[in-house]
Amino acid sequence: MRLIIRLVTIFLATGYISVCLLQEGAAESIDKKFSALLAKAEKGDVNAQIRLASKYNYGKGIPENNKRAIFWYTKAAQQGDTDAQFLIGTMYDEGEGVPEDKAQAVYWYTKAAEMGDETAQYNLGLMYFYGEGVNEDKEKAAYWYSKAKAAEQENADTQFNFKMHSNKKEEGVQEDNRQALFLYTKYALQGDTDAQFLLGTMYYEGEGVPEDKAQAVYWYT
Repeated sequence: MRLIIRLVTIFLATGYISVCLLQEGAAESIDKKFSALLAKAEKGDVNAQIRLASKYNYGKGIPENNKRAIFWYTKAAQQGDTDAQFLIGTMYDEGEGVPEDKAQAVYWYTKAAEMGDETAQYNLGLMYFYGEGVNEDKEKAAYWYSKAKAAEQENADTQFNFKMHSNKKEEGVQEDNRQALFLYTKYALQGDTDAQFLLGTMYYEGEGVPEDKAQAVYWYT
């Protein structure tokens, strides 16, 4: 009986030691990967900087640390990475991990927006529209909304455009702005987002209607 108890004790102790060794090995492996990632980030590797920032931001494999996250996002953003620029803008806009700072949000949204990030363009339009972190400016709001919508439009399958213009293009007939305005308004009021965008563009550019930035912003949003 004593022999059996002794063997069981030895077995359990061996198992415990094995688990400890496995945990130590896994921890050592994680430490090596993290050290390698950190070394790349410190050498200026943008992808490594973003991955490191993400780890700190969401606590992936390491304790969550928003200050370190913003530090590495900023490093990547300063090298022109639009994702990092947008994320920093969002963090300052919402006070996520940093004190809320609308002016800083506008600064970083602008950086990303100028590089073509459509979400940053839209958010920047909102900032100008409501005067958050910047002087209220409906014209600039309309400008950035139009940029965002244009980018969205390029990526969309515009069935509405085909429906509205295909016959006229095939026949070589010049489009009647008054008819376009009527049809765009009709479909826009029914909730067609393509029509709303096109109607906003007509008001924004003064095409067939008096230029009206406020109306443009209304239909873009």
